[in-house]
Amino acid sequence: MKRIYLIAFICLILASCDTTNVPSVSTTEQKVSINLPWKGSLSSAPQNPQAGDMYYNTTQKKSFIYDGTNWQVLAQDGQNGQDGQGGTSNTNSNTSIKDTVYIGESTETIEGITYTVQSYADVYAANPYFYSYYKNYYLNDKLRRIYCFNHNVGSALDYPYTEFQEHVCYSNNSSYVIIYNIDGIPEKAISYTNGILTGHTEYYESGKIKKTNAYTNGIINQSTEYYESGYKKIWNAYTNGIMTLSITYYDLPNSPTFIQITYNNEGKPTNERHLYVDGTEKLFSSFSNENITMIRYYYQSGYIKYYYTNNYFYTFDDNKTGKGNISLSEDVYSTKTAFTEEEALAKLEELRNE
Repeated sequence: MKRIYLIAFICLILASCDTTNVPSVSTTEQKVSINLPWKGSLSSAPQNPQAGDMYYNTTQKKSFIYDGTNWQVLAQDGQNGQDGQGGTSNTNSNTSIKDTVYIGESTETIEGITYTVQSYADVYAANPYFYSYYKNYYLNDKLRRIYCFNHNVGSALDYPYTEFQEHVCYSNNSSYVIIYNIDGIPEKAISYTNGILTGHTEYYESGKIKKTNAYTNGIINQSTEYYESGYKKIWNAYTNGIMTLSITYYDLPNSPTFIQITYNNEGKPTNERHLYVDGTEKLFSSFSNENITMIRYYYQSGYIKYYYTNNYFYTFDDNKTGKGNISLSEDVYSTKTAFTEEEALAKLEELRNE
């Protein structure tokens, strides 16, 4: 059976996800009535949701979880597989979800905090090796973290949901953790594939996304930071874990570029550009082996105001020399001053803040 899992949380590995630091769990099933957050199969989202509520949308063919602000996709249907021995299919032929099975209640201690944990599983196509395993962590009756493990081995080569073992079921699987503050607002979310970090997300106190990191084979490949307004703030790209490009944006609609810095394969800057909000160039500097080689600073008209090269710093009146042809003849520039590299770097820092 084909299943496509859409993990909504990308960008640091928690110590609790290291196989050498697995917290001990004592599970004891309680024969009491428990109000599970699974809301069943519905044609639309349930009203007045609480953080941790989950349901299957029969129209969209997707399972959703409520993160305290929005409904996030947990899983999307693929093609149906054959029923397992002794199992029964869901009556809806377009979904492969068989049932939601309550596992039990236990306690678990993470970083010195003991939580009450309610566990259950979505079992697919009557195959006990094809499931999503959920653990909701409560502290003083408040949901503080969610763990979900999407187990899609589909054979007896791994553990069935009745014998699920965290940090052991790694073959061809994805998982994530969401951590909430005391008010039920997410603080961070971490996702994994086969036990390897793939994403990490941090949130503002308002619940809006603050920063996301994406990883390949556990190594960061890009990160994005956001203003609390929701507009993009900083985007960084990496190669083999080394930053190659960083772009900072204005806190405005369409996120116009403010600063762009490129780096060499050692993570050292090669050039830096600052733009006015209308997109015209404001400042450009270039480096070689971390030594500054050039500075250009522009009036908003597009003409050069300051220029540094070959240990000299030049100033120009507006409308004297433009981007394409920088004239250094005495009748064009206003002043010419000898500059050490230290003076040039100090001037660059001053211009960055103008």
